[in-house]
Amino acid sequence: PLNTANYDGVRAINSTATHLYLQNIYNADGTGGKGFSISEKQPDGGWSFPEALEIEDYYNDTTIAMMAISGDETKMILAVQRKDSKGQHDLYLSRSLGGRKWSKPEPITELNTPMDEIAPFLAFDDHTLYFSTNGRGGFGGYDIFICRRLDSTWMHWSEPRNLGEPVNTASFDAY
Repeated sequence: PLNTANYDGVRAINSTATHLYLQNIYNADGTGGKGFSISEKQPDGGWSFPEALEIEDYYNDTTIAMMAISGDETKMILAVQRKDSKGQHDLYLSRSLGGRKWSKPEPITELNTPMDEIAPFLAFDDHTLYFSTNGRGGFGGYDIFICRRLDSTWMHWSEPRNLGEPVNTASFDAY
């Protein structure tokens, strides 16, 4: 059920490899829409039909959206472009409200630039965030940066640090 005629992409996986977080909404008739869905590992090793995540006031002004999920699956860091973005894609925090419901995305302003922040990845320690940006200088168009969460609000992070060479090159470096 994960492969359709639409754009299908895995955006995150939980720490026990039992939940896949997917870009887009999957409809039973084969159509799709903007947003994110979750698919659960089945006893036979397959994956369930993706169920939509209900994110309050979710919209994205581009066709590409990315996300990362915390180890306990209660926090989601999104890379989307919204009306309150500083520029292109920015990083946002959404909190689980229980079940498939999530809070309105809040911009993580100290990480965002007037350029593009994409490809968030949360390490399993839930304190280390990797992401790519073309808004902080570096070796090429997009470089991969690392920062660490400073408190329990998930809104305060250390100054992002470029991972440097050989990870970053003069080419596009992300994911």
